[in-house]
Amino acid sequence: MFASGLGTLGLLQLKQRDDQKLYNTDRERELFIPQHDALYELGRDCSGLGITVDFYGCAVQPYLDVASVYPLVSLTGGDLHLFSRYTASDAEKLHFTLVRTLTRQQAFQVQMRVRVSTGLTVDSYIGHYHRKGATDMEVSILDADKCFTVCLKHEERLKEGGNYYIQAAMLYTNIQGERLIRVYNTVLRASSQVCKLLSSLTVQSCRRTHSTQCALQAKHNETAG
Repeated sequence: MFASGLGTLGLLQLKQRDDQKLYNTDRERELFIPQHDALYELGRDCSGLGITVDFYGCAVQPYLDVASVYPLVSLTGGDLHLFSRYTASDAEKLHFTLVRTLTRQQAFQVQMRVRVSTGLTVDSYIGHYHRKGATDMEVSILDADKCFTVCLKHEERLKEGGNYYIQAAMLYTNIQGERLIRVYNTVLRASSQVCKLLSSLTVQSCRRTHSTQCALQAKHNETAG
């Protein structure tokens, strides 16, 4: 999907609502809420049909309602690219963005389920996906530039030194049209010693997870009030 301005015609048309008087007020949260709830339903329908929506906002106008478009992108596993105040000098960047999108390795009609040992449970997923039931997630397209975070929690006290297993199974279709399944298994050992916990951490992954959680929480606070 390409846009250079607001979609003000047809179904689900958008209205100009960028009111600077709302900035830094309690009503600023209204700017982050999609204008139409039907966009969530449309995103779920697209995901169910295996359609991914990538959005390229070449904003000739100073304002694009990205918040209203975001449900289509996030629920279908797409990308959102915003070129603010687009000019001819941005053409090369747009070109290589499109080349990357069209040539990277991709998997289609992806479904994933994570299983864990007794005592652990899947708390949430972070990423662009559509949640299917309590344990499954699905996305129309998964490519080399995307990743998901699976947050676990323990429902009971873990046994010190005990082994706890995690299995992630992904069903997908490759570019040749073959339906494949990939399974990843790992084992974690419970420990109350902070030094062992820190030695097993991946700093980049932890930083990304916490920053994304903070952003999602801030977005929730803005929209919920």
